[in-house]
Amino acid sequence: MASMMVNRACPQCGGLAIDEDYYKIGERYIYCYCCGYTYIREQYFDEVENKIKLRVEESNGYGMFRIAMKDGSKDLFSIDTPITEELINEYKEKLKNNNEVDLNKSYLVSYFDGKFTVLFGEVPEIYLISYEEYKRKGYLDVMRI
Repeated sequence: MASMMVNRACPQCGGLAIDEDYYKIGERYIYCYCCGYTYIREQYFDEVENKIKLRVEESNGYGMFRIAMKDGSKDLFSIDTPITEELINEYKEKLKNNNEVDLNKSYLVSYFDGKFTVLFGEVPEIYLISYEEYKRKGYLDVMRI
Protein backbone atom coordinates (compact mmCIF):
# COMPACT_ATOMS: atom_id res chain seq x y z
CA MET A 1 0.00 0.00 0.00
CA ALA A 2 1.31 3.45 -0.88
CA SER A 3 0.51 6.34 1.40
CA MET A 4 1.60 9.85 2.23
CA MET A 5 1.36 11.26 5.73
CA VAL A 6 1.74 15.01 6.14
CA ASN A 7 1.03 17.75 8.64
CA ARG A 8 -1.67 20.17 7.52
CA ALA A 9 -4.05 22.83 8.75
CA CYS A 10 -7.26 21.44 10.19
CA PRO A 11 -10.21 22.25 7.91
CA GLN A 12 -12.27 23.14 10.99
CA CYS A 13 -10.02 25.09 13.39
CA GLY A 14 -6.82 25.76 11.43
CA GLY A 15 -4.74 23.94 14.06
CA LEU A 16 -2.28 21.08 13.62
CA ALA A 17 -3.75 18.04 11.86
CA ILE A 18 -2.38 14.85 10.33
CA ASP A 19 -3.45 13.89 6.82
CA GLU A 20 -2.80 10.30 5.79
CA ASP A 21 -3.64 9.60 2.16
CA TYR A 22 -3.58 6.06 0.76
CA TYR A 23 -3.72 7.46 -2.76
CA LYS A 24 -3.59 4.17 -4.65
CA ILE A 25 -6.79 2.86 -3.06
CA GLY A 26 -8.58 6.15 -2.36
CA GLU A 27 -8.54 5.98 1.43
CA ARG A 28 -7.82 9.10 3.47
CA TYR A 29 -7.72 9.97 7.17
CA ILE A 30 -7.50 13.47 8.66
CA TYR A 31 -7.19 13.92 12.41
CA CYS A 32 -6.81 17.24 14.24
CA TYR A 33 -4.81 17.19 17.47
CA CYS A 34 -6.34 20.50 18.57
CA CYS A 35 -10.13 20.42 18.09
CA GLY A 36 -10.63 16.69 17.45
CA TYR A 37 -12.00 16.99 13.91
CA THR A 38 -11.85 13.69 12.01
CA TYR A 39 -12.41 12.75 8.39
CA ILE A 40 -12.37 9.15 7.24
CA ARG A 41 -12.72 7.89 3.69
CA GLU A 42 -12.16 4.15 3.59
CA GLN A 43 -13.02 1.06 1.64
CA TYR A 44 -15.50 -1.56 2.78
CA PHE A 45 -17.00 -4.62 1.21
CA ASP A 46 -20.70 -4.38 0.41
CA GLU A 47 -21.96 -7.97 0.72
CA VAL A 48 -25.31 -7.18 -0.90
CA GLU A 49 -23.78 -5.80 -4.09
CA ASN A 50 -20.70 -8.02 -3.76
CA LYS A 51 -18.23 -5.20 -4.39
CA ILE A 52 -15.86 -2.82 -2.67
CA LYS A 53 -17.20 0.68 -1.95
CA LEU A 54 -15.95 3.83 -0.26
CA ARG A 55 -17.47 5.10 3.00
CA VAL A 56 -16.98 8.72 4.09
CA GLU A 57 -17.40 9.83 7.70
CA GLU A 58 -16.73 13.30 9.05
CA SER A 59 -16.96 14.35 12.68
CA ASN A 60 -16.77 17.87 14.00
CA GLY A 61 -14.42 18.17 16.91
CA TYR A 62 -15.56 19.78 20.12
CA GLY A 63 -12.26 19.51 21.95
CA MET A 64 -9.63 17.17 23.29
CA PHE A 65 -9.04 15.30 26.54
CA ARG A 66 -5.55 14.11 27.42
CA ILE A 67 -4.63 11.75 30.22
CA ALA A 68 -0.92 11.77 30.94
CA MET A 69 0.62 9.08 33.10
CA LYS A 70 3.59 9.42 35.42
CA ASP A 71 5.52 6.89 33.31
CA GLY A 72 5.44 9.40 30.41
CA SER A 73 2.72 7.71 28.34
CA LYS A 74 -0.28 9.75 27.18
CA ASP A 75 -3.69 9.08 25.69
CA LEU A 76 -5.39 11.78 23.62
CA PHE A 77 -9.15 11.53 23.04
CA SER A 78 -11.17 13.66 20.65
CA ILE A 79 -14.59 14.83 21.76
CA ASP A 80 -17.33 14.63 19.15
CA THR A 81 -20.23 16.20 21.05
CA PRO A 82 -20.59 19.62 22.68
CA ILE A 83 -19.04 19.60 26.15
CA THR A 84 -21.47 19.78 29.07
CA GLU A 85 -20.89 20.10 32.82
CA GLU A 86 -21.74 16.42 33.12
CA LEU A 87 -19.02 15.54 30.61
CA ILE A 88 -16.48 17.75 32.39
CA ASN A 89 -17.23 15.97 35.67
CA GLU A 90 -16.95 12.59 33.94
CA TYR A 91 -13.46 13.46 32.67
CA LYS A 92 -12.40 14.81 36.08
CA GLU A 93 -13.53 11.52 37.64
CA LYS A 94 -11.22 9.62 35.26
CA LEU A 95 -8.30 11.55 36.75
CA LYS A 96 -9.25 11.14 40.40
CA ASN A 97 -8.11 8.29 42.60
CA ASN A 98 -5.49 7.15 40.14
CA ASN A 99 -1.97 7.44 41.53
CA GLU A 100 -0.52 6.79 38.07
CA VAL A 101 -2.01 9.93 36.46
CA ASP A 102 0.17 13.03 36.07
CA LEU A 103 -2.37 15.77 36.78
CA ASN A 104 0.04 18.52 35.69
CA LYS A 105 0.17 17.15 32.13
CA SER A 106 -3.48 16.10 31.74
CA TYR A 107 -6.04 18.52 30.32
CA LEU A 108 -9.48 19.09 28.84
CA VAL A 109 -9.99 21.68 26.10
CA SER A 110 -13.28 22.55 24.42
CA TYR A 111 -13.71 23.91 20.91
CA PHE A 112 -16.97 25.69 20.17
CA ASP A 113 -17.95 28.54 17.85
CA GLY A 114 -14.39 28.84 16.57
CA LYS A 115 -12.90 29.29 20.04
CA PHE A 116 -10.76 27.11 22.31
CA THR A 117 -11.37 27.09 26.05
CA VAL A 118 -9.08 25.29 28.50
CA LEU A 119 -11.46 23.69 31.02
CA PHE A 120 -8.75 22.21 33.22
CA GLY A 121 -5.05 21.50 33.11
CA GLU A 122 -2.29 23.21 31.18
CA VAL A 123 -1.94 22.72 27.45
CA PRO A 124 1.39 22.86 25.59
CA GLU A 125 2.14 26.13 23.75
CA ILE A 126 1.92 24.55 20.32
CA TYR A 127 -1.61 23.37 21.03
CA LEU A 128 -3.06 26.86 20.85
CA ILE A 129 -1.26 28.09 17.72
CA SER A 130 -2.40 27.81 14.13
CA TYR A 131 -0.80 25.38 11.71
CA GLU A 132 0.68 28.34 9.82
CA GLU A 133 2.38 29.59 12.99
CA TYR A 134 3.48 26.01 13.74
CA LYS A 135 5.26 25.94 10.37
CA ARG A 136 6.77 29.43 10.83
CA LYS A 137 8.26 28.40 14.18
CA GLY A 138 9.83 25.37 12.52
CA TYR A 139 8.29 22.68 14.69
CA LEU A 140 8.93 19.25 13.20
CA ASP A 141 7.78 16.71 15.78
CA VAL A 142 4.00 16.49 15.46
CA MET A 143 3.67 14.02 18.34
CA ARG A 144 4.72 16.54 20.99
CA ILE A 145 1.12 17.53 21.60
